Amino acid sequence: MPSISLAPLSPKQQRQLIRGSDLGPKARSALRYWLRNNPKLAVFAQIPMLLTLFCDCFRATNASQLPAGLYGAIDVAIAGRMGLVGEPIPDQVRKIAEDIASALAAPPTLVLEPTPSTVYGTDPPPDYVSADLFDKAVSLLIRAKIVQFRELTSIEFTHRVFREQFAAKRLIQQQEAFDAVLLFTEPEWSAPIITTLLNGLENVKLKLLNGAAELLARDTVDVAGVVADISLFLVDDAYRLPVRFEWPADALMTLRIKPRAAPGWANLFRLKFAAMPTFSWSVHS
Repeated sequence: MPSISLAPLSPKQQRQLIRGSDLGPKARSALRYWLRNNPKLAVFAQIPMLLTLFCDCFRATNASQLPAGLYGAIDVAIAGRMGLVGEPIPDQVRKIAEDIASALAAPPTLVLEPTPSTVYGTDPPPDYVSADLFDKAVSLLIRAKIVQFRELTSIEFTHRVFREQFAAKRLIQQQEAFDAVLLFTEPEWSAPIITTLLNGLENVKLKLLNGAAELLARDTVDVAGVVADISLFLVDDAYRLPVRFEWPADALMTLRIKPRAAPGWANLFRLKFAAMPTFSWSVHS
């Protein structure tokens, strides 16, 4: 079954997409100025979904008080989408909607039957969750085009950008113990881990880095999963990882060797623009 990959948008295509949005002239001009002055974010404007979310972000903020990073911009855009469904959204419904998306974002779930028991894992669910509010929260996510029904009884994200964003938020806000080593063996956690290392609390960052070091200590020949995928990000000074952490000598040696052994320029491109998702569709032949 062949797959078709979407090429990055050219500058001309980016301008066309921005013009085709329902942003006013002032907001469109402000968005273009913002991208010109944020080259690291401008890279992500090559991806149609992310550029659409940048437009949503500007619409939600009226082109003022704009986030400095990708995580913040997507977060504002998602909140803006939820606020554009035609009626005021109670805080409880918005909170439940985020709970649902967070539960759906945790691999290997990815498809979820939306019921309070599957989302919260408890019976009864938390006090702020009622059947009526829960149904409204599911409806909110669908109308905001963040999730969609799959086979009538289950839901899935409409785009991997949303899954990675909510997975990162789940990790950033993590207050309970979690298995950092296990996360580094799951490819789906690459982007959420990078986002957490850039935006999370110090204790969560350190737990992740310690998990990576432990995994490397277990196997210094064939680095598994996410560690191999983001190894350049972890050791390259250009990324200025915002946390103080000293790698064990053997782990550092493995991290520095692994990228040089990685196959092809495409892998380096993915590492350089960490957290940039790739897109593909399966075509039945």
